[in-house]
Amino acid sequence: MDDERAKKKTCFVISPIGSADSATRKRSDMALRHVFKAALEPLGYEVTRADEISVPGSITLQVLEKVLEADLVIADLTEHNPNVFYELAVRHASEKPVIHVIDAAQTIPFDIADLRAIRLELDLNGAERAKTEIQAQTGQIEHGHAGQTPVKLAGVLKHLESSKSEENVVVRQILEGMSEFRSDLRASAAANEMVVKMVQQMYELQVQTTSAMYTLNRTLRGMEQNMEGWVVQASSSVPTVTIIRSGSSEIGHMLNIDGEDFELPIGLDADAAADIATKYMRRGMTPAAAVAEVIKLRSRLGADAEK
Repeated sequence: MDDERAKKKTCFVISPIGSADSATRKRSDMALRHVFKAALEPLGYEVTRADEISVPGSITLQVLEKVLEADLVIADLTEHNPNVFYELAVRHASEKPVIHVIDAAQTIPFDIADLRAIRLELDLNGAERAKTEIQAQTGQIEHGHAGQTPVKLAGVLKHLESSKSEENVVVRQILEGMSEFRSDLRASAAANEMVVKMVQQMYELQVQTTSAMYTLNRTLRGMEQNMEGWVVQASSSVPTVTIIRSGSSEIGHMLNIDGEDFELPIGLDADAAADIATKYMRRGMTPAAAVAEVIKLRSRLGADAEK
């Protein structure tokens, strides 16, 4: 049994763990059980996480020992946990293979944005995709293709700097140019992320505005029905109200009252506005005062709807 255990390849998972029953712990446990272990145990790996170490001693030293000596490390960058990044830096310094993963809804931090990371979703399809990608990267690693890390690239540049041959100078210049290009890409990615966030905020504002206008129009309709019960004196001299409907969503409708045009705010229900203005005029208001009162009423209701 011990011999079989000794022959097993090892994978250590560095990830946010959180306290018992926390959302972080539940997510971390699901990722460990249904993705990391499910992907690597069939390939002969023994997969462990820090809280699964049962040997007595210093936890910090035991974790660092695992980080340095494991055949493979999976770094879950979700939540941008400081301990994870510290342990990841130690692993990068060892120049041993790492598979980076992060929650699909989160962004990779700026300094390591150019590293390949598996996007992790913990539904059935997302977990299956992540397992497949982890197994594919593990296969590449086992064939000697561990990929580059910032520490490894810095080591290569340092070695080339110590050599004065013309070929090494050219290679160093190429690598430095690639590093600068990656930095430009990271900056561009950060700018694009800001644009995406602004578009999302504009969309959310549009949805909120549409909802408020819908609530306002329903309220106006309800008030129109309530006004049917008002005790008013009918008058044969009430002006004639004609609705002039706008053909554009950027221009409000208009009310023509005895030949005089009154523009309504965009989105205001013209039928409800005409009926309410008519009732105001039956109470003795002038056409201009009646329309102004309808617009003020709409503004007050709009403020209430936004609250």
